[in-house]
Amino acid sequence: MKQFLLPLLGLALTLTAASCDSKHKTEDPQPATPAPAATMDRTFFYPASTVSSGIGYAPDELQTSAYYEPTTLSINVGPKSQQDALHFGIQRSRLASALTGTYSLQGLGSLTNDAVVRYSYAYVLTDSQTSLRLFDSNTTQMEGHVRITEYDADRHLLSGSYEVRLPDVSDPTLPSRAGQNAPRCRVTVSGTFENVRLE
Repeated sequence: MKQFLLPLLGLALTLTAASCDSKHKTEDPQPATPAPAATMDRTFFYPASTVSSGIGYAPDELQTSAYYEPTTLSINVGPKSQQDALHFGIQRSRLASALTGTYSLQGLGSLTNDAVVRYSYAYVLTDSQTSLRLFDSNTTQMEGHVRITEYDADRHLLSGSYEVRLPDVSDPTLPSRAGQNAPRCRVTVSGTFENVRLE
C-alpha cells in the first residue's frame, strides 16, 4: 500500500507546482505605458535681410495632447511656455482606418486638404506682458503635413511627425497692427510626437 501511495503523492506535488507556476505567469505585470515625448524646431527667415533666427525645444519643455472632436482628430504640440504652439485638426472623414498616414495641411488656396492647422506665437509686449499672434489655415497661406506613423490601438497611443510652413507672413514678433510696415517672414515649424494618448 505504501508503494502505491508514493507515486500518487509525487503526481499531486507535480500538479500543484504546475498550477502555481501557471498562476504566477498569468499574474506577470503588463509593460508600463511609455511616457509621451515630443520635439519642436522653429525658424523665422526674413528674405529682405536674409536674417534668420530659430529655437529648438528640449523634450521636457514640450507638452502634447490628442482627442476626438465631432468632425476632427485634434493633435496639439507646443512648449509649456506657450511661446510657439501648433494645433492640427485632421478631418475624420479623411482618416485611414488604422489612423496611420500623411495628411496634407489646409491653407489659403488649399482649403480642400486633409487637416486644418493653427500656429500661434507669443511675442513680448513689456517685461511682464506677452500677446499672441495667431495664424490659421482659413486666413493664411500654409503648407506642409502632419503624419501619423504608428497607432497603438490597445493603449490608444499616437506617434508621428509634422512640418508646417508659412511662406509669407508679417513678422510674428510684432503686433498685427504693424501691418505693411512689418518685415515679411517665412516661418517653419517641424518636429515629432510619440506615445500621445488619444482621448
